[in-house]
Amino acid sequence: MLKLDLKKEPFWIDLQADARVKVKPLTSALMHMAQADAVRAMLALQAERKARIDAGADASDLPDLENDRVRHALSETALITALAIHAIIAWENVMKPEGGELAELTPANVTDLMDIWFVNQEFGKKYMRQLDLLEAEGNGLRPVANGTSAAGRATAGRARKKISPAAEAKPAP
Repeated sequence: MLKLDLKKEPFWIDLQADARVKVKPLTSALMHMAQADAVRAMLALQAERKARIDAGADASDLPDLENDRVRHALSETALITALAIHAIIAWENVMKPEGGELAELTPANVTDLMDIWFVNQEFGKKYMRQLDLLEAEGNGLRPVANGTSAAGRATAGRARKKISPAAEAKPAP
């Protein structure tokens, strides 16, 4: 069973320091756009690093995407940032660095907000929570925890061990 009860209207997500963002509902199209943007960002970083190394220039300020941990961390960050760029339609208490004015909602400012690691982590967790709730609901689309036996009570008894005729045969004298 799969319940079609995902959010259909924009909603608010509370973040740290009284900041909050209003987001579009997470749809397949929005997720695919964010994934495509994250892939483009990773490929651009990789190309820039390679171009600098090939030209003999310093690339120490660019991450080494050959490292699995670095690549995984950056791809997660890129995906959540891209989701935020596509999803956030309004915000409150996200201020400019100087003065007390509200920051303009732009992709660059959303990226700056998502560069704060705990905000990125919290936004990702709360925004994608509706998908976690859908999975936790037991909609029958996820794998069983430990093979098919974890899904329910066993209905068959234990099999008896039968010794094969070859094992019973005695070696010739």
